[in-house]
Amino acid sequence: MPKRPWFRVHQHGDGIIRIDEHGHRHRINSYLVEGSRDVAVVDAGMGFANFKELADRLSDREPIVLLTHAHWDHVGDAHLYERVLVHESEADDLRTGTTHEQLAHWFDERHLFNVDYPPETDPETRCIPGSEPSGYLAEGDVIDLGDRTLEVVHTPGHSIGSVSFVDRKYRAVFTGDAVYGGTLLINFDGTDHEAYRETFRKLAELAPEVDHVYGAHMDAPMDARLLPIVHEVYEEIVAGQLPPHRKIEQADVYKFDGFGFWMRPGFFEQARACKRA
Repeated sequence: MPKRPWFRVHQHGDGIIRIDEHGHRHRINSYLVEGSRDVAVVDAGMGFANFKELADRLSDREPIVLLTHAHWDHVGDAHLYERVLVHESEADDLRTGTTHEQLAHWFDERHLFNVDYPPETDPETRCIPGSEPSGYLAEGDVIDLGDRTLEVVHTPGHSIGSVSFVDRKYRAVFTGDAVYGGTLLINFDGTDHEAYRETFRKLAELAPEVDHVYGAHMDAPMDARLLPIVHEVYEEIVAGQLPPHRKIEQADVYKFDGFGFWMRPGFFEQARACKRA
C-alpha cells in the first residue's frame, strides 16, 4: 500500500481551511481563517514537516499566528513567523522551545499510520526552536481580520494558558485542545480538572451561538450541540456520580458518543470520597 502524504487539506467553506497531520498518533489540526484584509493561522503544526511552506501556498498574505497554547505539537513552525500571539502565561514555554530529548518519544514508528517522516525530519536530531511572541492573547481580546473577528476566550484545563477563538459571524469556535471530537486527556501533568469545569461551562454557554467546533485533534468540525452534553457529563464525573467505563494503568477511561475523557487513575474513587466527606 502506498504511503499517504503527511498533510491533508480540507476546505470547510466560510474562509476556513483545515490542515490535518493525520498520519501521526496526535492527528493534529491547524487552521487558516481568512478575513477580507488578513489571514490568521490558528496553531502552527507539529514541526515534523514544512507547515509554513504549505500555509504560504494556501494564502498569499502574511498571516498572524494565533496559538491556542504552547505545547510542542501546536507550535512547530511558530519560529518561522513574524507575528505570533500566545497567552502570556505560556510565553516562556514558546521562548524555550522543545529539545530533541523531549520529542524523542514521539518519533517511535508506533505513532505513525501509513506515513513516513518527511525528509526534513531527522528523528535523531529534530527539535523545535524557541521563538519570541510578538504579543499576547487575553480573555476578551478581539482579532480583527477585516469583515471577520476572532474573540479570545480563556479556556484553561488542558494547560494554564489555553485559549479558544470565537467567530460569531460564521458561528464557529476554534478550541485547540480544550475540547474536540475525541478523548480529552485530563490525566497528565499540567492538566487541571477543576479549571476544566469552568471551561466546559463557558463553552456550553457559547453553544447556542455557534454551529461548528474546530478542535486541534481528530476529525473536525465537532457539532456544537455536544458542548452542553460534555459539560453536563463532566460535572457528573467530577461529582463522583459516574464510574469509568474501564480502568487502565494510565487512566480512568470514560467513553461517550462523540467524546470521552481520560482522568487520572483512581479519580472516581477520590471523587466519591470527596462527595461523602
